[in-house]
This record gives sequence, structure tokens and C-alpha cells, in this order.
Amino acid sequence: MDKDARTALFTAVTSVLTTQLTGKIAPDGVTSAKAAAGTALDSMGLTSAQRKLAAQLIDQTLIPNELVDATQTEAKQAAAAAGVNPVQILQGQVIVQEGHLVDSTAMHQLAVLGLTKRARPTAVIGLILLLVIQAVALGVLLRDYPVTSCLRHTVLYGALLLVMLGLMIGLRVIARAGQPNLTLLLPVAVMPLLLRTFIGRRIALLSAVMITFFAYFAFYSTTGSIFSAGTALTYLTTGLLAVMIANERLNDVFGRVAFWVLGINLALTLSLMLQQGVDFTRAATWQTIGFTVVGQLLGYILAIGLTPYLEMLWRDDSIFTLNRLSNPNDPLLRQLLEEAPGTYHHSMMVANLAANAVAAVGGRQMLTRVACYYHDVGKLTRPLYFTENMPAGFVSPHNALTPAQSAEIIFAHVTDGVKMLRKRRMPQFIIDICAQHHGTTLMQYFYVTAKKADPLTREEDYRYPGPKPQTLEAAVVNIADTCEAAVRSMPHPTPDGIQSFVHKIINERLVDGQFDEAPITVAQLRVVEHSLNDGLASTFYNRIEYPKLEEDK
Repeated sequence: MDKDARTALFTAVTSVLTTQLTGKIAPDGVTSAKAAAGTALDSMGLTSAQRKLAAQLIDQTLIPNELVDATQTEAKQAAAAAGVNPVQILQGQVIVQEGHLVDSTAMHQLAVLGLTKRARPTAVIGLILLLVIQAVALGVLLRDYPVTSCLRHTVLYGALLLVMLGLMIGLRVIARAGQPNLTLLLPVAVMPLLLRTFIGRRIALLSAVMITFFAYFAFYSTTGSIFSAGTALTYLTTGLLAVMIANERLNDVFGRVAFWVLGINLALTLSLMLQQGVDFTRAATWQTIGFTVVGQLLGYILAIGLTPYLEMLWRDDSIFTLNRLSNPNDPLLRQLLEEAPGTYHHSMMVANLAANAVAAVGGRQMLTRVACYYHDVGKLTRPLYFTENMPAGFVSPHNALTPAQSAEIIFAHVTDGVKMLRKRRMPQFIIDICAQHHGTTLMQYFYVTAKKADPLTREEDYRYPGPKPQTLEAAVVNIADTCEAAVRSMPHPTPDGIQSFVHKIINERLVDGQFDEAPITVAQLRVVEHSLNDGLASTFYNRIEYPKLEEDK
């Protein structure tokens, strides 16, 4: 070979050898390394003579570069074996006695015997069965709710359950690092409290039971160490106590929630520990109590804190929405003030009267107040056709209309208001109050006028289209709206006159069947009557007529 051929040969062989020797080559791996080198030479573009010589060079120079020292290996193995404490388990030996604490030594012996290993398929089958049971139970309970709400309720239930399972798994990972009591930090009360508020008590009760059963799966391989029957009992008790509160907004009854979820729950936990004979001089005991208190407190705080935000997603009558709609700068309220000031003032007065009356019978006060602000917005279509908006000396436009035409215009303020509120995408509660605040009452003034002109006039033609009040709040607004407008028109209202009129209106509406579809009792109507009497009497009263001195002639 000439010089160039030799240079090319040695360059190719050096490259292939460097590649192979960079890795580890054990004695039994030389053959495969030479085969790989030969494959690499085939792509170098060598002549047959160069290829033959290169193969000989690689065969001579490619040798093992990783060797095992048998003597040193045996010595290391012997030293490692000497450093391990032997585990001797005798036949018939009791490793863990029932009722005794399971320590790390016992867990190690159980692991050596393979007793801590559970067949995963069995746990999965149990989980599937639990999911089926939960789905069936949830489906049966949801049958009592409107079809339109079932999907939303299912989504809320599923989302909260997934969050709870995620927290359980996270606590399991952390607790296995050496802190078993951490499982007591699970905020168990969150899910039952929120479901009780946004769906109902029975579904909240179902969730309390299911959380306990799902905990056994989440901690499936740690039962008896970081998860015990005592922890499961704490989970179940916390969930059950969370549904003891009446179905009211959490932020309105936070004191009662604290009594059940924190006070009674902690007392039951202490009672259980005393029955088990726990040593209160040990730090571990107080640590368990501390973790229990923190877990219960976390559930309470999270439920109270999440309620307003879930209301924004799940309800159209959240406290944030109501505060925004009650702002006088709302475009619709501002328009009402500018174009129909009499109606605006009337709405504010009705809101005060109705809200106080609703509060007296345990209804939703804030909702009622805001709904009253908007219940007459339909009058914006024709504001001057309503008495409260007519300026002094203004000739009523109804003088040029027939009673039927006038009645049609007055009727329209309800349907026009509903359309305006729906266009604004207002909460359904406000739309319902607007539609129901007159029920199917008789427009008596125009009916009597029409009856005088035509004795064949039908009463049905002069009744509002309805529907009748469907809620307690709508029934109260129905009364307050009429009473406020009528008392305002009295020339000299007196407390006795107001009381007599309010009593008459309520009795007439009751006999007329206006409250047949509303969940309001006669006893509640009497409370509403008393509240309206007080409110109207304090608003519409006779001022002292101050005497005037006659001027000197």
C-alpha cells in the first residue's frame, strides 16, 4: 500500500476502535463488539485489501475493558451481609397481636412474609363495585330533582369527589414518608357541606358515606399503619355532622356550622380516644388531636370560603350578583330613575316593605329586595300611562282610550318587563318575581268602568295573565306592591286606615286564590301583615300642619 492508502486504513480503524472502546466491553461481550466494528467498517469505503487488513487489526486490538475482581466482589458481599440484622420468624410466632400498635419492626416482618402485598385486581373489583353502588344511589336521589338540574348536580358531585380522592392520594404519599397521622388532615367536611348547600341533604349524606369507603381504597395498602378504623370513623362522623345544619346559605349560618363540624365533632373524637384508653402524656396523642382539629378546621374554612365562588358558577342569585344588581348605577335602574322616577321610587319602597316582611317569615331577604328593584321595569315602555309618573296637572292619556285598551297597556308592563329582564340575562328569580307580582288579580278600576258601559263585560278579560305567585317571596311582593301603591294614593293615611286596608287586601287575595300555588301559610300571612302595617305606617304619616300668621293688611 502506498502512503495515502495506509493513512486511510489506519484512520478508519482508529475511528471504529475509539467508538467501541468508549463503552464498556465485558469478556463475554467482545464478540458482539467485533461484529459491530465490522459493520462500521463496511461503510468506510475501503478496498478489499484495506478491509481485510482492518479486520485483522481490530481482531488483535479490540479487547475487554471491564473486568470483575472475584475476590473483591466476594469480600464486599460478605461485608454487606454482616451489616444486615437477621430476621428470624419462627413457626407459630405471633407477629402482631390484635389491638396492639403496629411498629416498623412488625411491618418489616409482615413484608418479609409477603403479608402486606395485596392482590391489586381484588382492590380494583371492589372499587368498581363501589362506583356502581354510588352511581345507582345518586341516580335514585336525583330523580327528585328537575331534569334540567340533574346534569349540573352530577358534575358538582363528581368534581368534588375527584378533588377529595386527589387529596387522599396526596396525603398517602406524604404520610408513607413517616408521618401516619397526616391522614387526619383531610378536609372531609368540604364535600358534604357544599353539597348540602347547592343540592340537598340526602346527597350530602351519600357523599359522607362514600368518602369513607373511598378512603379504604385510596389507602388500600396502608390500612393498619397510616389509615386505621379510627381515622375512618372520624371521616364518617365529620361528614354526617356536616349535614345536621338546615339547608341555608353557609355564610349565613357559619356559627351553627362551627358548632356541629368543629365543636361536636371534636368532642366525639376526644370521647373515642378516652374509650380506647389513650395515654394523654404522650406527644403522639396530642399530635393526633392537633391534626384532627386542623383537618376539621380546614374543611370548615374551605367550605365557607368556596361558597360565594361556587354560587357564581352554580346559581344566578349569588351574593356577588345581587350586590352588583343592587347598585343604583346599574343601567336599567338608572334608566328607570331618569324616565320613570315615580316607578323608581315606588320600587324602592316596595323593596323595603317586602324585604322586611320576607325576613320576618324566614324568606330570602336580599333576593326579594333586588327583585323588587326590577319588578316594574316594564313600565319603561310607556311610563306616562302609569299614575306615579304623571306630572302635576298632566291629563291622563287613558282618558282618550277605552277601558279595554287601557287594560291592555297596563297588562303589558308585566310581559314587557319579563322580555327586558331576559334580554339582560337577569337571574331567573328576578324574572319570576316580575311575572308573578300581580298574579291573576283583577284590574278592578278598568273592569268596573267597562262593566258600567257594557254589562256583558267578562271578568276574565280584565285579569292579569299570571302566573300566580309560586314562592313565598313572590306572594309577599304581590301584597306589598298593591299596598304601597294604594296607601300612597290615600288622601290622609292613618295607622288604623292602613291596617284596615292591608288586612282587606290580604284577605281578598287569599279568597281569590292568589296564594294557592305559593308555599305560604295563613300564620305567615299574618306576620307579613303586621310587618307591612309597621312599614307603611312609619312611611306614610300625617305631618303636623303648622299654623300661619296672618299678614297685616
